[in-house]
Amino acid sequence: MAEDGGNFDDFIDRKIAYRIDGPAWVNNHAHILKAKPGVCQSFVYWSLAHKDIRRFIAGGTRAKLTQGELRQIEINLPVESERQIIARILDTLDTAIQQTEAILEKLKSVKQGLLHDLLTRGIDANGQLRPPQSEAPHLYKESPLGWIPKEWESRQLGELSSIIIDGTHFTPRYTESGVPFLRVTDVQVDNIDPQSVKFISPAEHSLLVKRCKPQFGDVLLSKNGTVGIAKLVDWNWEFSVFVSLALIRLNNSLPISNKFIVGVLNSQVIKTQIHKRSKQGTVTNLHLEEIREFEVPFPSLPEQNRILGVAASHDSKMRLEQSSLEKLLHQKIALMDDLLTGRVRVTPLLENAA
Repeated sequence: MAEDGGNFDDFIDRKIAYRIDGPAWVNNHAHILKAKPGVCQSFVYWSLAHKDIRRFIAGGTRAKLTQGELRQIEINLPVESERQIIARILDTLDTAIQQTEAILEKLKSVKQGLLHDLLTRGIDANGQLRPPQSEAPHLYKESPLGWIPKEWESRQLGELSSIIIDGTHFTPRYTESGVPFLRVTDVQVDNIDPQSVKFISPAEHSLLVKRCKPQFGDVLLSKNGTVGIAKLVDWNWEFSVFVSLALIRLNNSLPISNKFIVGVLNSQVIKTQIHKRSKQGTVTNLHLEEIREFEVPFPSLPEQNRILGVAASHDSKMRLEQSSLEKLLHQKIALMDDLLTGRVRVTPLLENAA
């Protein structure tokens, strides 16, 4: 499967050309292309994948690419030996991308299981994951969360917090610049860019923070729309929040890590509780009282830090694979542009010398 040409965001978001490597059925919304004898099929595929096919598509109520328009698309056609080398280079790079994507997906899947184990079994003083309750029942006790290590407590989030409040209940007047105003969509990204969010005037911000004033170290939790996304406020710039976000400030007199609470809130431990509260199977709103009643595991602070260390190590592996994937995708764009436009030439002689 390949994407059409364009900038990096377009390249990873839009899919135009696809490769079928075995028997398949397609409907009348797709065209099937086969290269003529003596023409490398893979080269034709990459050439089409590189094209910005949108400019060939007819408009109207339903945009479509007709066979006539498809036949008018021109591709560069070097000699067959060069076509095969180009296709081989791009096929090899595409395989590396697919393998990296598979590794990343596996790491994401493993993370869910790892978090479940960390938040139900924990890490003992020797740095080891405790055996499951079925193998070592003497290490566990029953709680509102189910079986948890004997050293742990189960506490409601409201007991661990000094403040749990949501943002303003009315939509403010947005301005071209000013003070950032965060909503649910803003907490769904890894890093919030204060220049890419909505803004409100400093005067309106000063009114809103009289009720809900976020500060460094607080936890934001989405409570309307896409619920259950937690994010740590690890920045120092001023901002206000909408009603769709709850602000949680932990009681600093208790031995509780805000990073640990973020991990718990983003885990299946809380997702299970959210879904249990739903009578229809889909939750689109959380009330503050429901958030205060969340049961959370409460191990000792040293064990919280050990758990965070194991989770951070796994996250580091995921970031490394994500970085590798992005580099490969950028390399793929550059190579497609160089090789399929003829800007960089390859020959059998150069290939053999390499």
